[in-house]
Amino acid sequence: MRILNTWLSSSCMVFASLGVCVSASYAGAENHLADAPVRCEDVESIGVATMADDKTITLQVRALDPDKIIESLLVYKPGDRDYQSILTHLGGLAPGQSKPVRPWC
Repeated sequence: MRILNTWLSSSCMVFASLGVCVSASYAGAENHLADAPVRCEDVESIGVATMADDKTITLQVRALDPDKIIESLLVYKPGDRDYQSILTHLGGLAPGQSKPVRPWC
């Protein structure tokens, strides 16, 4: 896995999995900044996953923390340690396909 943009390390994925302030589409993100942490169960998507023709999976994800907005682009190539886990979490993905990324609750 390569991390492109800001910092979204495994610890950030952990906070995403706990549902602490995660959200994907932000019409009205300003309102979330003033609120208490968002419950993971209340979030439908934290971003978009796309599979390239070479089966590389790119996750464009956004997490929201009360103090900062974090956006990252994560790239998983076939054979990467977490590739199969990500593909399973997405419920499968075909080359050329994009779909929302559910939070890790």
